[in-house]
Amino acid sequence: RVAGEPWPDVSDAALERALTRCESRFERIGGDEISTMSREILHHEVTVRKRIFLQKGKQMLIINVEDICYITTERGYTKAFLADGNWGTPNTHSLLDLAASLDKKKFFRANRQTIINIEKIKSIDAGEGRSSIITLDAPYSDTPIPLTADRRKTLMDLLVQQK
Repeated sequence: RVAGEPWPDVSDAALERALTRCESRFERIGGDEISTMSREILHHEVTVRKRIFLQKGKQMLIINVEDICYITTERGYTKAFLADGNWGTPNTHSLLDLAASLDKKKFFRANRQTIINIEKIKSIDAGEGRSSIITLDAPYSDTPIPLTADRRKTLMDLLVQQK
């Protein structure tokens, strides 16, 4: 795993095997509490956000996440761009934290700086080298979003699974 990148999708069986290995090591050093906590983490469901706060100037907006076209970070500032053309700064400034709280079937990390709403994708075109360019629906059809080569197959698989 590369620092700053999201954790890869891992099956429950793989997590279970990893926890079993960790538990046996913790038991040798007396870590029953850690073993119990790891089991709780495995079976805890992640809360998927349906709404988030965006700050726009002095105003706090409460928006539905399906209204987000994409979220990007640049020079330490994170912005969420909405389908109506507005934008704001999420109250969670970390792109990693936002990615973890959004529905993985609807939002996808296209590159290190950008999360996209896959329902807003208009096209995926060849870019330079092995990379690709994502074009979103209006009003962001003129904003090219780079898609790294290693994430292209994952995105294509996700798009095929959509209804």
